[in-house]
Amino acid sequence: MTVLDTKEIIAQLLGSPEQREQAVLTLSRNEKLKNDISTYVKRNSGSEHDAKTVLHDAIIVFVKKVYSNGGLQLEKGIEAYLFGIVKNLWSNTLRSRSKNRTSELKDSQTSIASDENKLMDLMSEEKRQTLEKVLASIGEKCRQVLMLWAYGNSMKLIASNLSYASEGMARKKKHQCLQKLKTTITGNQSLIDQLNY
Repeated sequence: MTVLDTKEIIAQLLGSPEQREQAVLTLSRNEKLKNDISTYVKRNSGSEHDAKTVLHDAIIVFVKKVYSNGGLQLEKGIEAYLFGIVKNLWSNTLRSRSKNRTSELKDSQTSIASDENKLMDLMSEEKRQTLEKVLASIGEKCRQVLMLWAYGNSMKLIASNLSYASEGMARKKKHQCLQKLKTTITGNQSLIDQLNY
């Protein structure tokens, strides 16, 4: 069982885009972490799919914390820290589900959020795996732009990472890719069903 090296992971997250991606992959593929979170979520009214989603969300929260603090000093290591984030996220999810059941009729009448908010919502929900397949189908460049954007990277960083001439060009590409994503989803009934779009 691989033990996560806290200092190394944090250093990678603060490093190059390739190092960041490697750190995220290391966290998301750690078997002990996945098993512990899966056991916890299943014991608390969740499914295996819920466990994968909450781990993904916890990693995003962790990455943002590392960025906002310019690194973190963790006394108990990454596993314990991520597990704490998972507990909070899962508690919020259960509360939200409970509220949603009582207000489903009312919610169905509310207006649809913007395209960008829809993408962020989908990234954080159970539909993530299906969405990743859709992202792969709209082209590698679009997938890269939308994934970097969804992980909270600035347009300046996205432009730099993907060799666009300016932030404006990166923003334009992101907008085009969101439209392409929307068209792909809207034109495919089975995807709409899977994503409950």
